[in-house]
Amino acid sequence: MAAAVIGFEGVTKALLQGVVGKEPEVDGEEGEEGGEKAKEVGEQMDEDDDETDYAWTDPLTMALTAAAILCRVDDMKTLIDKGAHADYEEEDGWLGLPLHGAAMGGSLDAIRLISEHTFGEDPDIKIDCLHTGNTGLHFAAQYGHAEAVQFFLDADFEPDERNKNAQTPLFLAASGGHVDALNRLLELDYKRAEEKASRMSDEEYLTMQHSMVDVDADDYRARTPMCIAVQRGYYDVVERLMWRGELDINRRNTEEYGMTYLMTAASKGDKGIFDHLLGHPEIKKHLKDSSGHGLLKHAAVGGNEQIVRQVLSWGKADVNLRGADDSTPIMWAAIRGHESIVQLLIDHGAAVDLVTSQLHLRMMSFLGVLGEPNTNMNDIDDQLMGALTGQVAVLVGATALDAAAHGGHVGTMRLLMSQPGVEIDRPDMDGRTPFANAALTGHKAVVRLLLAQGDRVNPEAADKDGCTPLILAARAGDAGVVRVLLEEAHVDSSRTDKKGYSALTHVAKQGQLLHEDVVKVLLPFIRSKREIETAREAAESERMRALLTSYLQKMPEGENE
Repeated sequence: MAAAVIGFEGVTKALLQGVVGKEPEVDGEEGEEGGEKAKEVGEQMDEDDDETDYAWTDPLTMALTAAAILCRVDDMKTLIDKGAHADYEEEDGWLGLPLHGAAMGGSLDAIRLISEHTFGEDPDIKIDCLHTGNTGLHFAAQYGHAEAVQFFLDADFEPDERNKNAQTPLFLAASGGHVDALNRLLELDYKRAEEKASRMSDEEYLTMQHSMVDVDADDYRARTPMCIAVQRGYYDVVERLMWRGELDINRRNTEEYGMTYLMTAASKGDKGIFDHLLGHPEIKKHLKDSSGHGLLKHAAVGGNEQIVRQVLSWGKADVNLRGADDSTPIMWAAIRGHESIVQLLIDHGAAVDLVTSQLHLRMMSFLGVLGEPNTNMNDIDDQLMGALTGQVAVLVGATALDAAAHGGHVGTMRLLMSQPGVEIDRPDMDGRTPFANAALTGHKAVVRLLLAQGDRVNPEAADKDGCTPLILAARAGDAGVVRVLLEEAHVDSSRTDKKGYSALTHVAKQGQLLHEDVVKVLLPFIRSKREIETAREAAESERMRALLTSYLQKMPEGENE
């Protein structure tokens, strides 16, 4: 029986998403600006941490939870008769109570069946999931089951109880765009107030309305229900929340650079929500985030030309306003490849030749991204500390053109290169030109575009460590870019850096499978056995040494230099 229920296609995914606390998947959903900073508790299980085997200590109960998720009430009754424990939960595993499975499934019959067999005539069903801290109300709200939400509310579940991610049922309903479930939670205030209105003064009535469901309750990443709804583009949820009198319409998310809801909508390019928020009488349009950026920067990130035009039309937006890392709106549009936004900003006076403080390179140096970390605490100033703690947004790139090269945006590169005052081969403070950064980040089309500029670009320009674009591309394991560079007559395949390492030696030292393809591209251009022998001596993997040895054995005897 257990195998039959568990074997039902799709059950494992439902269990893994629901019982371990992962929010329901949404097709095409994009991450928040700045990427994911942290994963929710239990949101993702690594292979080494997979505790699925714990559930099999009571397979009947696991089957009962699966049947509850699927709303298969008859199977649930059979499993209970066979000995499944309706009140069982693994203390050290991920399997929640069957009641939690029923809440995920949303069947009131399944919820009632489990509660009756677990708690008897006087049920106390407010037990939370050991792994996630979710109650039945959390799960019902998370999966958008409005009737199940009402069932748990009628059972006097605490509407603002927080799970292990500090998330309330209202937050989970908002995060999934479940406006019907959200309404049941919001209407609880009015329902309870109406029941007690005859016994209350006007002041007590209003106080209770504002205290039962906290619409501004934030989770461990400082996201409120309104914040997550704006981030995910749930217009109906935003509409339902924004007119609550106690909601702070200008609230900032301290974990997302102090962005307001309006900034978030702009950064997502969501014109509908953006305009709707502007309709609130208390909205503030001219605030700055914790990075010092105004609304125009976020609009540039979002790439919606209508929003950018709207912000520019207000007349107060500084088109060259610099953030804490000295980046400007046009640089953020460039790294995202929003060509039309770049042109629009240029038309409104955006400077194309400004240079950032290159905080991204300081961060890379401190964290050891391209070498040994520099953890000298004396090098940490307020700017770097702000970046390391997530309070300062950091542009990757020294200029708008360099940012476009990092992003691999050919059209934006062409536009910027056509502007007067743009220095195409300008190095950053690590000595890398836009061409070198395009090679390093694997953007073959940008590399070809810059090579076509002739004398305006030096394909052999070395960085502060003596690494040429070829060495950088080879070290990164990009065989495609390496092949393009080797087609260029001015590129020396055997040139070494300041340590005396050639591109081949760098690749040999890496030793990963992707670097074997780079070795195969490089070897036909190497004419010195000594160079190959040096690379073989530096190789750390047997596969790489064997590859180089095989090539050496095939080389003609005379090729020793």
